Amino acid sequence: MATTIQIKRSANVAAPATTDLLEGELAYSYDKSNNGANAKLYIEVQDSGGGEVIHTIGGKYYTSRVDAATSANTISTLVARDSLGNFTANTITANSFVGDITAAQANKLTTARYINLSGDLQGNVLFDGTTNVTIVANVISNSVTLGTDTTGDYVANLTSGSGITLTGQAGESSNITVALSTSGVSASTYGGTTNIPVLTIDTFGRITSAANAAISTSFSLAANSGTTDTFNSGDTLRIAGSTGINTVVSDNTISIVNTGVTSLTGTANEVEVNSANGAITIGLPNDVTIGNNLTVSGDLIVLGNATTLNTATLTVEDPLVKFGNANPSDALDIGFFGEYVNSGTKFAGLFRDASDSGKFKLFNDLTTSPTGNVVSVADYTIASLVANLTGGTVSGLSANIAVGDGGTGRGTFTTNGILFGNATGALRVTAAGTYGQVLQASTDGTPVYGGIDGGTY
Repeated sequence: MATTIQIKRSANVAAPATTDLLEGELAYSYDKSNNGANAKLYIEVQDSGGGEVIHTIGGKYYTSRVDAATSANTISTLVARDSLGNFTANTITANSFVGDITAAQANKLTTARYINLSGDLQGNVLFDGTTNVTIVANVISNSVTLGTDTTGDYVANLTSGSGITLTGQAGESSNITVALSTSGVSASTYGGTTNIPVLTIDTFGRITSAANAAISTSFSLAANSGTTDTFNSGDTLRIAGSTGINTVVSDNTISIVNTGVTSLTGTANEVEVNSANGAITIGLPNDVTIGNNLTVSGDLIVLGNATTLNTATLTVEDPLVKFGNANPSDALDIGFFGEYVNSGTKFAGLFRDASDSGKFKLFNDLTTSPTGNVVSVADYTIASLVANLTGGTVSGLSANIAVGDGGTGRGTFTTNGILFGNATGALRVTAAGTYGQVLQASTDGTPVYGGIDGGTY
C-alpha cells in the first residue's frame, strides 16, 4: 500500500486565512456544492516585509479556463492559436507601439479591423519596404597636441667631498678625474698569532688608523693541591685520565689553547683535582653529589637491586617504558602504583593481572605496598576511570549504562521500533510501524507511526 498524503481542505469556496496555514502549507477549497467550478489551490508564504500572505496557485477554476481556450472569437475565453498560428478577434486596443514597422508588416496589419493608439507611436515606420532610416550619433574626437622635445648642452658644477678628490674643469667637453683621498693609514698586515689589530673607524666607515696590540702567550694553572704550573705558547696542557673520566677523554690528553683560565679547582663531593709535574689529575670521589643537573648522553647503567629517585619532577624522553624484564613465564603482575594517605597510608595504581587472563585493572585502597611480584586481589578495590573511550568492545557489565553516563538505560528494545529521548530516564521506543505509514508526532509530542492527514480549515 502506498503512503497517503493529505493536505488541508474545505468543501466551501472561501480562501484560507493566514491563521489557518503555516508557511509553505497548502490548502484546497473544492466548492463541493458547485461540483468544483470555483475550486482553488492556495499556499501560505511571506512577503518582502516578512508578513504572512496567501497566494492562489491553481485549482479547477483555472484549469477549466485553460482547457476552454480557443482561436475563435469567443467572449471571456482565453485565446489559443490554431494550427496555422492564427486567431479571430474584433477590435485590438493598445496604448502605444514601440519599434519599427516595415511595409511587409504594415500589409499584415490591414487584416486586423482596427488599431487604436491612445499614446505616441515611437520608432521608424517604413511603408515602402526599401528604405531604412539610420540615426548615427556624432562621433567626437579629442586631439592631443604634443610639444617638440629639444636637446642642448648642460654643464654641472662638481665639488670635492670628504675622502674624494676631483681634478679637471667641469664643463661640456672637459674630463673630470675622481680619486680617493689619502687616509693616512700605512699599508701593512695587522693582527696575527701574537697580535690583535686595533682599528679606528670614522663616520664614513673608513679606517683612519691601525696598530697591533700584543697578546699574552703564557698563563698559570693551579689545582686544589700540588704546585702551580706556567704554560707558554706552544706548551701542551695534559689532563690525566682517572677511572671516572677515561671513557670521555680521548687518549687521556686534551690540548688547550689559552682560554684565560688561571686556576683549576675541584668541587667537594663532585670532582677531585690534583696537579703535579705539569699534569692535572681529575677524578670522582667515592660518594658523588650533583648539585644541579646531570646530563648523560649515552647509556646510564645502575648496578644494584634498588634505585631510589627522590625528585620532585621526573622527565623520561623514551616514549615506551619497559616493566617486567624478567617475566618470561607470565607469572608476574606488571604495572605501576603510587602512595597516598586517606585514613592511613594506602596505594593505588594500574596493573596487568597475570592470574586473570592478562586483564588490566585500576586499583585503590590497597593497604599494603605491593613490594612483591603479585598484587593481592583481596586487599584492594576496583578504582573508577574517567576517560573518553574510542574503539574496542564493552562486555560483562553488571548493569545497564545510565543515560547520564552516556548509555540508554535499557537492556532490550522493541523489534523495528525507534528510540526517542526521555529526559534523564531510560530511552523509550516506539511500536513497530506498518507498510505505508510514516513517523509523526502525537498530540503530546510522542513519536508514533500513522498516515499523513493535513486536516481541515
